[in-house]
Amino acid sequence: MFTEIINKLKKKKQELQNLNNMPIEEKTTFDITIAKENNIYKMEISDYISIVDYVERTDLIDEFGVTDMISNGVLWNSKKQKVNKGIYYVLIVDGRLYNIFINGNDLAIDERTKINDITEERIIYFNTITSDYHYFSAKHDKTGSTFYTKYYSKNGFDFGKLKFSKEEAYEEINNVISNLESIEKIICLIDIDLLKTGILNDIGNESLQKKKS
Repeated sequence: MFTEIINKLKKKKQELQNLNNMPIEEKTTFDITIAKENNIYKMEISDYISIVDYVERTDLIDEFGVTDMISNGVLWNSKKQKVNKGIYYVLIVDGRLYNIFINGNDLAIDERTKINDITEERIIYFNTITSDYHYFSAKHDKTGSTFYTKYYSKNGFDFGKLKFSKEEAYEEINNVISNLESIEKIICLIDIDLLKTGILNDIGNESLQKKKS
């Protein structure tokens, strides 16, 4: 849905430019920078912005195609109904596409793996101060439609049949973190040990207490 909106806005913008034969004026109340270093792409957005602002600005500056590699899960802030401000890292390792988003103490890691026509997506959301976290797993078909979703949250929110068990959540999140550990220089971007302590230890302790009771 979100991707469709962006594509429509891009098309509309091009139509307006062709009609008026002049560039659309840039807004200057925010800044977006995009760079590449050591096969890692970095995009930084200085403030929460509208989809229109995001599309118009990135269309002008994105020479690497970074915006096509950033997922809706880390880009869109549903509470604010705006594009998230912060730093986005994009890297491709062993056929897996990673988005790492950092905004102050908030961290999001999106791992996407394409198998034939199916894209498997796993997202970890984590706060480095409070150690609050939640986890989301999805599968998308070749058209981008989602046909599978499951969740796990530290606060114990009941997602019904869409909720992972503690054991399932531990296995899935541990797998994502293990994949991250194999990435060279990942420690320059995020603190893996903090993720282990804040998430895996928490789920493991909960499972242990459940067995004892």
